[in-house]
Amino acid sequence: MRNLHGSNNKIDVLDDYGNRTGKVLSRKEVHELGKVHRAVHLYLFDKSNQLLLQRRSHNTDHYPGMFSISVTGHVDAGESSSETVQREL
Repeated sequence: MRNLHGSNNKIDVLDDYGNRTGKVLSRKEVHELGKVHRAVHLYLFDKSNQLLLQRRSHNTDHYPGMFSISVTGHVDAGESSSETVQREL
C-alpha cells in the first residue's frame, strides 16, 4: 500500500535527458539530494474555464496548506505517467 505522504515510496532517478539511471531512491532522498525525477500534473477546468485547485494537506512536507495543481504526484519506480495520473485522480 502507498504511504499517504509518499515519503517511503521508491522513485526512479533520471539523468539530465530524462532517462532512468537504474538508481531508485525514496521521495525524501530524491528531494534531499536534488535528483531529477518524474512527476505528473493534470490541470482541470470547468465549463466556465475556471481552474480547479486543491489545498495541500497541512501534514505534507512541501508547501503544507498551500493551493496546488488540480492533480499532481510523483511517478513511482517502474510506473508510467498514465498509471500515476490514474492513481492520483
